[in-house]
Amino acid sequence: MPGLLQIEDYARAIFESGNPPLEPAAIEHRVEAGIRRQDLLARDDAPLFHCIVDEAALRRPVGGPAVIRAQLERIIEVPSLPKATFQVMPFAVGGHPG
Repeated sequence: MPGLLQIEDYARAIFESGNPPLEPAAIEHRVEAGIRRQDLLARDDAPLFHCIVDEAALRRPVGGPAVIRAQLERIIEVPSLPKATFQVMPFAVGGHPG
C-alpha cells in the first residue's frame, strides 16, 4: 500500500514487521512523518497523484481485520482528494511488468 495512503495503524504494522526490527520510537517517528506527508494530497494545490496497486496489496492481512477494514475505508476516500487517482491491478491480469 503506498505510504501516502496508509492509515497510522497500517503503517505501524508494516514498520513493526521489519527485519531487523526497529525501536518503538523509530517506528512512531516514521508513522508520524508519513501521516504528515499525507496532508499534501488534501491541499487545493495538491500535485497529481496516480496510484496503481496490485490486488494482493488489498488482500494482504496487515495488522488484523480492523486495520484492514480501516485501510480499505481510507482507499475508498481517495476519489474525494483534489488530484488523486487510485487503480487496482486485478489478479486476472496475470504477470505484468508494472
